[in-house]
Amino acid sequence: EYNRAFKLAKTIRSEYLQNTEKVSYWINDTEEKLKSHYTEPLEYKVSIHNCCQERPTVSEWFDIARKNGIDILQSTHDDQEAQAIRQNLDHIQERLGHVYGLLDEQKIIIDNVVDAWCKFMELYQIIINWAAEKKIFVSQELKIHNQQEAQTKLSEYSVRLYN
Repeated sequence: EYNRAFKLAKTIRSEYLQNTEKVSYWINDTEEKLKSHYTEPLEYKVSIHNCCQERPTVSEWFDIARKNGIDILQSTHDDQEAQAIRQNLDHIQERLGHVYGLLDEQKIIIDNVVDAWCKFMELYQIIINWAAEKKIFVSQELKIHNQQEAQTKLSEYSVRLYN
């Protein structure tokens, strides 16, 4: 019975440590991704999206760590250890909430940026196509033999230039 209780306590402690390490690593990794100012907007959007999809898993890790931490707190007689576990869980929960908030903010921002960038690129492509078309039109040699022909060409030119 004693050996079984010892193994259970050891398992609870190792799960607590593993899950707090995994959550802390994810928090640090996500914060680094959020601070990256040299990432292309589309790549940044994918990175943010991936981090958001990992949130349920990270929350599960934290819930397991919290459950195991509570089990340790209930069975320990060491006040310093209990205090350290409480502080660690509170600190991780605070950082996790902060990172979740940052992810939500950045997701909204990057969605707006990428949408604006796509609209800009569409407009840019329309302008480039229009300019190429007009460049061909303007580069054509114009031969006029009389005033009537000049007025007709002016009218055609005006219509084609502004359409």
